[in-house]
Amino acid sequence: MHLFKTYSGYYLILFFLFPITIFAQNEIMSTQCNRTIPECAPSTFESRNIWTTPAPYTSLDCRGMNVTNPLWYQFVAGPGDIDIFLEKGECNPGGYFGVGIMVTIWESCPGFSANCIIASGCPQNNGQPNPFIDFTIPEGLLTVGQIYALTVSSCDGAECDFTMEIDAEDLDVPMLNDPSVSMDVGSGCESNTLPPFTYCENASFRVEIDNEIYEQVVGQWYWVVNELDADADASTIVWSADIHSGIGSPMINGMFDPPRFYMGSNGIDLDFNSTGKYEICLNFLTTNCGEVEGGPLCQEITIIPPPPTQFFDDIEICYSTLLDGSWAGPEFPNDLGESWVAGSISLGDIQSSPQDDDDYYVVTKISPPDRCGCIYEQQIRIKIVAENEPGEAELSLIECQLPYTWFDITIYTLDEYYQVPIRLFQASEE
Repeated sequence: MHLFKTYSGYYLILFFLFPITIFAQNEIMSTQCNRTIPECAPSTFESRNIWTTPAPYTSLDCRGMNVTNPLWYQFVAGPGDIDIFLEKGECNPGGYFGVGIMVTIWESCPGFSANCIIASGCPQNNGQPNPFIDFTIPEGLLTVGQIYALTVSSCDGAECDFTMEIDAEDLDVPMLNDPSVSMDVGSGCESNTLPPFTYCENASFRVEIDNEIYEQVVGQWYWVVNELDADADASTIVWSADIHSGIGSPMINGMFDPPRFYMGSNGIDLDFNSTGKYEICLNFLTTNCGEVEGGPLCQEITIIPPPPTQFFDDIEICYSTLLDGSWAGPEFPNDLGESWVAGSISLGDIQSSPQDDDDYYVVTKISPPDRCGCIYEQQIRIKIVAENEPGEAELSLIECQLPYTWFDITIYTLDEYYQVPIRLFQASEE
């Protein structure tokens, strides 16, 4: 008997469902379910033993539908769609309308506190029994690697035989040393000045496993950070993931309730508070289908102290320029190739800075953290010139002087700027 097969295989299953008087004694089924190891490779089973015999006196509620004495089977979800087709055979109905069978999918054990995710319902076609059930559980509805239960139940206490075909993929997680598996560390930190995998002290970044299946599967993730030099201190690392968080190494994300691992997802956020050389590793991942081999998968990184103060060439700025807004900062890199990243400079920034003996304001600004966690202290000397309020000048022209260029303005006709005020930035008073 096969429920799933990789490569989109189909299997035919024949069962009989029998009516039983219902009482509120679901504890029997709950006990059986919690002791069941979910199926990861159903294709190895060829008989009825993958199903649990209907628990007597069991009645479950699935979105308002009564599921009575179901056959149930636990499995671990793989990627992709799950296609289910059932065909009803002979029935001894307990009622005319809705005679037939139904399929339900549950989170973990059927009923009780578990959520009924999807159900086929008891089929009807214009009031007549419909002998077919054909529906798809779409990709994304079930979490890859999580435990689910599939139940089959008769409708209205009917006794029916049926055939079932299910097409889906088994969970197949590549080994950690597979060429398709890699570690993505601090995505977005591509610095022009720092070597690869180098970050500043107090940097915060995310580490993930780059692989399609790892991006979907849940389980227990066992991360470690190893110290590679005397400066490194892994005990100061602050980490967080979707289930757990903490300080120091190791870093375990995912809950363990024997014999099941569940809930933890790919990725961990790290804050490094000590300089030094480190090695980030995923030692292993354990899913509901066992431990993924081939680890550890590691990446070395370097955490450096904050960069020293960066100095830029002196500059003179007209007072009128600052009256109309802030200055963006030096346009070109300094002699060391460092660019200005500390933001714009306002008149208030300048006038609140200390002034040296040459009447230059020594302006120091600090940049926000970049994607590598680096904060840059940058300094520039600024002299404000023409600090008086803007004055007025009158320009008189005659036609033979046209076209006439005045600073960055070219006048072609006398009427073009007649009695029109023109404001010139950084123009001399003289």
